[in-house]
Amino acid sequence: MNQLLFFSGLNYTSPINASLLQTIAPIVVVIASAVLLGEKITKARVGAFYWVLWARPHSS
Repeated sequence: MNQLLFFSGLNYTSPINASLLQTIAPIVVVIASAVLLGEKITKARVGAFYWVLWARPHSS
């Protein structure tokens, strides 16, 4: 269901915005789980944040 809605929403936004949403989705999930469920943000998760930001495609 999530992917279906995501692909439907691509019709209403630019490719740049869609790429940003796809890139930051894991970060939003970790932050939401910390806020809503009280999960701890560990060093491994912080490292994953940096990995996601570093590994994203860079436009030239």
